[in-house]
Amino acid sequence: MHICKPIFVSFDIYGSIKLIFENWKEKHKKSKIANYAEEKTREKRQKAKREEKRRIKIVEASDTILFALVIRGSLLLTQSIFPKYVLLPSLIIAKNIDHMLLFQSPEWSKDLQDWNREMHAKISLN
Repeated sequence: MHICKPIFVSFDIYGSIKLIFENWKEKHKKSKIANYAEEKTREKRQKAKREEKRRIKIVEASDTILFALVIRGSLLLTQSIFPKYVLLPSLIIAKNIDHMLLFQSPEWSKDLQDWNREMHAKISLN
């Protein structure tokens, strides 16, 4: 007596489904990674464009002000003069007064030598 087996019994359907599902999962995972990378690069480009537009607006706004160059120049001079000739000497005086109040020897000569060696670089963006 011959028993007829159905064709799909010898065929491993669960293994095939598992293989198809794993392939689909892998492709889906790769597409998610690719989409994430594309989205990040798109966000970086948009951020760079926004930053560039902001800089252009600032430059255009400063060009429309009547005395923009005079104001900008005086601010740059103030930023270069104030630290060297006002802030640092004030800090040197305060430090040495503290040394005197704590009965330590003040370091006037060393501080003044360091102050004279202090250099500030003036840099222009143009």
